[in-house]
Amino acid sequence: MKPLIQLNWRRFLKAITYSKHIEKKKWILILLVISIPSLLIGLMMYVFGIAHLKAELIENHEEQIANQVEYMDSQIRSLEVNLNYLSHERPFRRSLADVNFQEDFEMTEQLSSTLFSMQNSNTLIEQVHLFINSERPSVFNPQFHWTNEEITAEYQRYLTNEETFFWERNYIKAEEANHKFPLVLVRNLSSYQTFDDNASVSFVVELNQDSMLQMIDGLSMNSEGTAFLIDEKTGMIVSSNHNRSRFLIDNLLNEEHTEPSFTTSWDGQSYSVSSGSINRVDTDWTYMSVVPISYITAPIERLSQILIVTSLIGMIISYIIGNFALKSVYQPFSKFMDAISTEGDDSENTIDSLNRNWKAINQEKEFLEMEVDQLNQKLIEHFMTQLVRGQLTSDSEETLRERAEKYHIDVVNKHFYFMDIELTDKKKKPLLQKKIEECIDSTNYPIQFNDRFTGIVWIVEDENELKPQVEKLYQSINADVAMDKVIMLLSHSVEQLSDIYQAVEQVYQRKYKKNVYEHTVLIWLSDLEEGQQQHIPLDYPFSIESDIIQAIDYLNFDRAVQLLDQFIQLLVEQDERSIQYGFIQLYSGIQSQILRDGLSPYKVFEGRNIMKEIMHNYDILNLKQLLIERVIKPYITAKESEDLTTQEYIVKEAIRYIQANYMYDLSLEECAEELEVNTYNLSRWFKQAVKENFSEYVTHYRMEKAKRLLADTDNKIGEIAESVGYQNSYFNRLFKKLFSMTPGQYRKLHQKPDQLETRFKS
Repeated sequence: MKPLIQLNWRRFLKAITYSKHIEKKKWILILLVISIPSLLIGLMMYVFGIAHLKAELIENHEEQIANQVEYMDSQIRSLEVNLNYLSHERPFRRSLADVNFQEDFEMTEQLSSTLFSMQNSNTLIEQVHLFINSERPSVFNPQFHWTNEEITAEYQRYLTNEETFFWERNYIKAEEANHKFPLVLVRNLSSYQTFDDNASVSFVVELNQDSMLQMIDGLSMNSEGTAFLIDEKTGMIVSSNHNRSRFLIDNLLNEEHTEPSFTTSWDGQSYSVSSGSINRVDTDWTYMSVVPISYITAPIERLSQILIVTSLIGMIISYIIGNFALKSVYQPFSKFMDAISTEGDDSENTIDSLNRNWKAINQEKEFLEMEVDQLNQKLIEHFMTQLVRGQLTSDSEETLRERAEKYHIDVVNKHFYFMDIELTDKKKKPLLQKKIEECIDSTNYPIQFNDRFTGIVWIVEDENELKPQVEKLYQSINADVAMDKVIMLLSHSVEQLSDIYQAVEQVYQRKYKKNVYEHTVLIWLSDLEEGQQQHIPLDYPFSIESDIIQAIDYLNFDRAVQLLDQFIQLLVEQDERSIQYGFIQLYSGIQSQILRDGLSPYKVFEGRNIMKEIMHNYDILNLKQLLIERVIKPYITAKESEDLTTQEYIVKEAIRYIQANYMYDLSLEECAEELEVNTYNLSRWFKQAVKENFSEYVTHYRMEKAKRLLADTDNKIGEIAESVGYQNSYFNRLFKKLFSMTPGQYRKLHQKPDQLETRFKS
């Protein structure tokens, strides 16, 4: 066979070598034939492919619309959840109709700050209103205002609704109405209403029309299309393109379309219409996206036209090349054939040379393929290592599967397991690897953590095929006297690559129970789960979290540690498996308070990744020590070392003013005038810094002075009362109210015996 091949090869080379004067027409024909396929492809695509590709492009267009709808729904749902959560916060757990907001500066500021924070927390919100329907109706938006009859009637229309949480028309009048969305989100606080309709509270959230219309316009995909949003409850139609309202009314709403996606015509133009429904708290919103068909099919039409034009140009160029440039094109090939035909024994030497080169190329190809296989194995091991260590948790499942396909890993309709293997003798690791290869037929990817620990990711099609193989491996290890103790933990099955890390965490949580095994063991975590009760969701102790944060705010380290012990005890009593997640929630709450205090968590924690340390720690004592040493102590230290701010300076000056003038009539207004600050600001700053209001602090300071005078002097009680700024009768009543005893009784209990004797003698 080989001599015959060489003979034919020689004849072929000789035929080419001696055919140096090929006719020009044949080359022209060859070049023209080369150009014909692309021309045919362009014609077939233009004639037959547009309809098919149009359907695919429309489907892709609908998928883009679905993604935009999902984004819109998530944004508005977040707004609904935040409003519902806000309505249950502490300031709204009392009857606001009984509050005098002109006198209670603290409550007024707290409500305004809360509404202002919500208003700035979401770009969809234009303005947040809190309407209080009392004897004298008022509204926060977010500043406090009294309302007149006309404005009150606007808000009362929302209170007449039978629902407590709903979407409604925007009845609120404003000067800049063009920035207000025609629908508002309303939350009536029915839990705190009385039987009197004049005592009601209602949240009204107005949306920013530009932001909402921008999301709605995202459904139209291009400037030629349009999109609409219809509220099923109010019947309102919202669109930024009012000129196309006629099209919506004449062609869409007046026709009965049962399919969510269809095509229609209007004004000589074909349109692709996609519609659907978005569920809201008390109603449904119907969306419609209308896009011209020409916008969808234009790319493929342009592509087919380009192919046809390109093919025609190629045919013209081929003709030019065949007539004017053929000689120069053929000349290098002719020289090459002349050169190889004159070496040695004519064609025989050329054949031998080509054979040697061919063999060398094949050998190099095999070497490169081996190198690629080795590199691919390293990439796979690195990919699996990242999966089990949780370094790819931010990637989507689709992204992970695309990476797996690049590495030629079959993950379609597969189940994934993770096994952790621990050896007591690291020298037995090669023997263990040999047994794994002998007993396991399923696809597996070992991960070498260190000399004693190995991880294996199993990929199987049928969940039942792995168990007998693993049992075989377990029996083989047990039967081999050369093997020492081996501890194997196999996770439960997962069907997503992104869930492998959860399976690994499950194995490690079981592993860190610190059980001591005397011989080789195989633990199936899936079997353990079958015998356990269904996990009960953790009732998180928010009140204790709030107390811990308050203790840190007071710089009371011992109190914070004591409350942390109560926090841990409550978690243990409910569900020991949820302790780690409770610590994560507590850390998040403390971190949020750090940000509210204006501190940098990065500086407080010295650049440590506290969240990562918590997630990789499974011991209660270690978690407690981590929170104390790495979070609570640095936070308290940072608060103690803060620079004195302007507000703190004013509060300190106010305290000095009180201490210097406590024996006279004191008022907040006089103190504010003395310090040249606003009365409202002084009251708010004083409350924040001292944790009690101005009048309470004055009273406590005067009483402390009075207690000292009662215990250390023989002055009469009336003189002591006047010296601390009180009338004698009022002083006696106030003293008894605060300390449950009269000034005289207090003096008997705390005055020294020699003073009592001297006073009685006199």
